Amino acid sequence: MRGYAGNPGNKVLTVASPGDGDGSTTVVMPGGGSSSSDPPDYTRPPSPAAFAASAGLDFLFFETESPVFSVGHGYARTKIYGVKWPTDQLDAPTRGNAVLIHEFVGKVGSAPVDPGTRWCVWATWTSADGVESDPAGGTNGQVATTGQDVTRLLSVLQGKLRNEQLDPASNFRFKANLFTIESIGGAPAASPFTVLTTPTMSAAGELLPAGVYMEGAYIKGLEAALGRFRQAFITNAMIVSVSASRITSGVMVVGSYIQSSDYVPGVQGWRIHSGGIIEIDAAWVRGLIKANQIDTRGMILRDEDGRVLLGGGNLLSAADIQASADWLNSSIGSAVNLVPNSDYSTVLTVAAGNIGNAGVTNPAYASSIPQWNGGNYVLSGSTRNGFVSQVGVGQSDVSCDLYVMGGWDTSHSAAATPGKKYIASCYLTSHRCQVGIGLQFFDTAGAYIPGSGALLGYQTPATLGGPANSLGAYQRMYVAADAPGNAAYVRMYLRKYNTFAGQADSYLFFAAPMLEPVGTTTTAPSDYSPGPITDNRQLGIRRLVLQSAGYGVNFPGNLGLGLRDRDTGQFLGYAPANPGIRSYTLVELDRVTGQTVFSRSYDVYGNGAADGGAPGLGAAQAASDLNYICDNRPGNWCFISTSDEPQSNRGSAGLADALYRCGASEAKFGSPNFPNRGAYLLVGQAGCGKGKALVEMLSSTGGDATAWVSVDLTWNNGALSAGSTSAPASISDYPLDQQKWDVLMNGRTLIRAAHIQSLSAGLISTGINGGAADGIQVAGNKLSVYTDLGAAIIDLGKLS
Repeated sequence: MRGYAGNPGNKVLTVASPGDGDGSTTVVMPGGGSSSSDPPDYTRPPSPAAFAASAGLDFLFFETESPVFSVGHGYARTKIYGVKWPTDQLDAPTRGNAVLIHEFVGKVGSAPVDPGTRWCVWATWTSADGVESDPAGGTNGQVATTGQDVTRLLSVLQGKLRNEQLDPASNFRFKANLFTIESIGGAPAASPFTVLTTPTMSAAGELLPAGVYMEGAYIKGLEAALGRFRQAFITNAMIVSVSASRITSGVMVVGSYIQSSDYVPGVQGWRIHSGGIIEIDAAWVRGLIKANQIDTRGMILRDEDGRVLLGGGNLLSAADIQASADWLNSSIGSAVNLVPNSDYSTVLTVAAGNIGNAGVTNPAYASSIPQWNGGNYVLSGSTRNGFVSQVGVGQSDVSCDLYVMGGWDTSHSAAATPGKKYIASCYLTSHRCQVGIGLQFFDTAGAYIPGSGALLGYQTPATLGGPANSLGAYQRMYVAADAPGNAAYVRMYLRKYNTFAGQADSYLFFAAPMLEPVGTTTTAPSDYSPGPITDNRQLGIRRLVLQSAGYGVNFPGNLGLGLRDRDTGQFLGYAPANPGIRSYTLVELDRVTGQTVFSRSYDVYGNGAADGGAPGLGAAQAASDLNYICDNRPGNWCFISTSDEPQSNRGSAGLADALYRCGASEAKFGSPNFPNRGAYLLVGQAGCGKGKALVEMLSSTGGDATAWVSVDLTWNNGALSAGSTSAPASISDYPLDQQKWDVLMNGRTLIRAAHIQSLSAGLISTGINGGAADGIQVAGNKLSVYTDLGAAIIDLGKLS
């Protein structure tokens, strides 16, 4: 169907209009008016071509050629002007005497008039913008005369056709019950007509009424008040109104429209216009419907049980969609992206693997490269771009592969259908290196199927001439392959090749990866569409882990310490396992977004000494940073982890008070049992106050394989919660009322506080370090008090 804008009063066909409150569709006749945004065209349209008028018994019939023109925004309607020409008037009337007697749309029309009248008529065409053409019909118009009213003629003659009323010279009459004429020759003789003057019974037993019976009649002109035909063959007929129980037509030519007897525009019945537009209440279609355009506003699609599948805001469910059997042989893409979280809107779910050269960084957002105005987005406001870089020139031709589906295992794969074709695509650009894109297939056990997949390698995109967030700097590359018969999984990957010789570094930029099943004859990918959101981080959920360890603990790969993302293994902030870093590491996360705000490591053991490559920052700097965060960004989350030796100097330079502001407690951080080369961690909000940390842990040993602590954490859209904690013999494993003593490995027992009625011991020592260098010692009957000024010895046996 086609619709044209215009005056709402010109609507011809309406199956309820959008905006009328019933959610249906309006169809307007072509030429219904100009758009409100299109200025009127007042050019005069052409006069009606081939205008002709003829007459029936009591109507006038009009014809023109097809009213097709473009001026005035097209044809709107035909107007007929007419004037009666009495028989006693010699001169024919002119256009100036005529009045509007009829209007119609299309090529033909008819107007009811009186019988036995002569008319002069003219025709004009009117444009959609309301401009009327010059009249067609000449000076005196087209002349047409309606027929005589036979009924009136016969009523005049009724009872007056008597012999005495006729001229005796012309009197010729037969008195007979039957009159017929037969041919002279022929057997049997042919009789063209028979006249019965009285009702007569036929040989077949049928009563024939009085009248004229003919085998055939050839009449040049016929006017009759009533006609009954058992069967009529008419070559051409002009009929104002037809009533029939059935019409059988090979070809029916309609000048304007045909309609049902109960037709009311926009309410009931049906109408079919000669221009091909149909208005109908409902239709049952048994076969195929083909249309260049279908306006479905207000349409409701139901299944055979009457269940609404589509319409009224309902979305078609996946269960109701089934591809046709020949879909695999189509030449179109599916536009279904199998790469999850491909927009990378909140987190970059990409892993690096197959690393062949040193100096390859972890994948990161391009926004972290300010010198190239990395920006955030490439295709839209939600599709972010990432990069991987390499420092220096390596020995291997392949520097690394990027696993855009999150990893390189079956859990980071898409299910593959044997025999189906897949296309992997991605927007890529590079700086000082070549790039590639590939896909591979795997069997049910997850093993690579030899020879499967494809790789488009050693590609050199256009040099990065613009910012990394400019789509013009990227080239969409793609590769296609068919799944083998034993394929169960498919994965795509990107490849970064070695830095060009003589260059200091190189970069691969990427955005909008897409892996889609396509038809077997498809040669290019569909327009990019985002994949499903399955990663917790894309949903605003991050799984974290905070780990600390003393000297002598060997976590897998020596990469376990600090605050890490459990899904990617990437550090959030500084990694304390880097060579030369010992004591404390601080990571600050924004309390709302969960993004890293600040991170730094401190050599509290060396108290700022640049020992072993440490950054030269000690307890004073750590205290200053923590106090600044509490004062300026209260509520942000502070994560403290330790490595190597965190016990020494931890109470110096105000570090303890700064940690207490972030939730640390005297029971753990201030414990005299804090082991040398032990492990400590803290998760608390800046400014929350002493002892109010979400998690605080302290190992019970130091310098051995059990000196470690760990806690799992979950960030869920602004809320941080602690999960499982683990540590061998950690002090945090005991209830607070039992955290009064620890049994050390050398057999000694350290007691924080005790009320002892009786004590038998060969030696009693107190002190910060558990020795006699600074404190009290009881041996036998002697009490010795040691200070930095010397020793005072009291003989208990002499006291009374």
